[in-house]
Amino acid sequence: MASKKDATIARAHEYAAAGQFAKAVATWRELLDGSPTDANVYNTIGDLCLKNRMTADAVEAYSKAARFFLQEGFHLKAIALYKKILKLSPDRADLCTMLGDLNVVRGLMNNAIADYLAGAKVYIQKGHNTNALTLFRKIMKVDPRNMDIRLRVAELCRKEKLTEGAIAEYLTVGEEYERLGRTNEAHALYEQILTLSPSHAQASRRLDTPSQPAAEIAEATEAAETAETAEAAEATETAAAVAPAVETPERAVEAPMAPIEVSEPEPEPAAPLADLDEILAEGFQEETRLAEVAPSQDADDVFDATFEEFCRGIKEQTGDEDCETHYDLGIAYKEIGLAKEAIEEFQLAACRPARFVDACTMVAACYADQHHAPSAIAFLEEALVDPRCSGPGVPYVKYNLAVLYEEEGMAERAAQLYAEIPSIEDVEERLRRLQNGEEPTEHT
Repeated sequence: MASKKDATIARAHEYAAAGQFAKAVATWRELLDGSPTDANVYNTIGDLCLKNRMTADAVEAYSKAARFFLQEGFHLKAIALYKKILKLSPDRADLCTMLGDLNVVRGLMNNAIADYLAGAKVYIQKGHNTNALTLFRKIMKVDPRNMDIRLRVAELCRKEKLTEGAIAEYLTVGEEYERLGRTNEAHALYEQILTLSPSHAQASRRLDTPSQPAAEIAEATEAAETAETAEAAEATETAAAVAPAVETPERAVEAPMAPIEVSEPEPEPAAPLADLDEILAEGFQEETRLAEVAPSQDADDVFDATFEEFCRGIKEQTGDEDCETHYDLGIAYKEIGLAKEAIEEFQLAACRPARFVDACTMVAACYADQHHAPSAIAFLEEALVDPRCSGPGVPYVKYNLAVLYEEEGMAERAAQLYAEIPSIEDVEERLRRLQNGEEPTEHT
């Protein structure tokens, strides 16, 4: 006999299937009487509210779900929920900040930088330059050798009349440029310092010195590397102090989420095997214009250049440990219907051979979930001929591709692949059905 909880859930599903979303939401809320902190229930309520065009209620439900996931220690699910909220409220710079802090705690520094940049852009659009400065300084702690960010901080400090802060950053960048042999650019920054402080002794001295001695360069390099290590460690500690519920058990296992009926409305088709930089940059390129900050460049150009520079090299920077975290985050995104974000994470995870097959399979699954079977097919076809596609997972790549062939009416191709993997899952039954001309069975 079904329990009262099971009966309530069944009744909620019936209301949702009939399009009676308000009744479905009310029924799901009944479950909160016994489990007021059930994040999965709040997540489902948010989906139903969104389907009923109650965006504010959806955001509220998702926010509660994210908070409870954090309290339970499921950071990746919380990150995925906050991303979902940002889809509905893209001007929530506070959420960008929280996401950045959480990603620092998880060790996903590239993700953190992207979130901080997105938040800073929103703050600047609203004229909140001091808040933007806070986020840029967070980026500097994560990536202290990023001279583009330091220049951005200098320009914002200058605009906000924070002269000492601007001079400090101009000096830091100028010294780095000198170390790299970019003397003219360094001197241009020292001249900027003198426009702010005509009697600045260090800037004047450096302008009068043609080049930096080799010993001084070596010393500066060593000091910079030491500072980089210290600042990155400090950034992690700071984010851990800010982000809630960081005392997660080291090997906590995230429970499967309840089935989600609603994903992103009207998803755009995704091209197969899109270049990673293009995938990442796509989410960053917006047409909204920002207030002018630098004398010769408007803020949109600066931001676009910053994002493009950041995106370059992410693939090379992904380590083995990051690979696993990206894969797990991709799973969390997929579970709540954020296909594009999931694909980005799986693409990063696929950079390492150990996760190549699994990640490619999940990318194809994301395309299939969004009803883009041709993209899924093209992706798996390319994956199968890649040298990294090896090991015990290959037969299942073939199986998934064969199922897609079958569902798309390409029976001959499906039969050919099924013949290569006769012992996998229900291949014998599927081959029999194909030979008899029967309709393909649904693959779950």
